[in-house]
Amino acid sequence: YAIVATDSFHSVGGDGAPRAVWTLLTLAIVTPLSFLKSMDSLRFTSAAAIIILMFILVVVILYLLDPWEAPLLRACPGGGGG
Repeated sequence: YAIVATDSFHSVGGDGAPRAVWTLLTLAIVTPLSFLKSMDSLRFTSAAAIIILMFILVVVILYLLDPWEAPLLRACPGGGGG
């Protein structure tokens, strides 16, 4: 998991920071979650993940349908929305 997360952070953050910085950042986020005594503590994290996935689903559907012909939803200039 740390390898996938580090690669994701590195690709989003660009080449400004070395890979070791992104690895340490990932471990700083994941390590405290692994020491929780109960899985009930992760319910808020799970809820946030579901909300984010729903948002992504809405964006994908809007991109697919593009009912308003919104230029914001275009993949590239002159590209089609669907």
